[in-house]
Amino acid sequence: MEQELHDFLINKTNADVVLQHIYPFAYNCISKELSRDIRSFQTDMLLLQYMYNYYYRPSILYTDLMYYLNNPRQSDTQSMPAFFHIIRRFYSTKDLSDKAVADIYYKLIYNGNDDRIVCSRIKNIFGMLSPEERTDFINLYLLSG
Repeated sequence: MEQELHDFLINKTNADVVLQHIYPFAYNCISKELSRDIRSFQTDMLLLQYMYNYYYRPSILYTDLMYYLNNPRQSDTQSMPAFFHIIRRFYSTKDLSDKAVADIYYKLIYNGNDDRIVCSRIKNIFGMLSPEERTDFINLYLLSG
């Protein structure tokens, strides 16, 4: 089977692409933390989509996520909204000023009626949250209501 896959990839691309660009990623294992994050994202997102699409509209989920991001209780420092901590963690390779973090946050804000854009923003925001934060959000906004 592995030889068949190799031959298929060689026929569709070329040997250099397969050896230099596909194999290094195909054979690298992802960390357990990343694997847990991916699995929990899928499970949590399905739960949210079912509950919010069945009982509410996507805009309600978006509003709840924005409230969650603005809640200082979620962050390390009580005076700063949670989005400062979450965005800095998500962009950990960059040294972001408070203004740069706020600019990223403001780009997540959407006031229109297009559910496709709202759903895209929801996935972006929900993906920025850690598995623990996603669980906390579900407990606070979905299960405690």
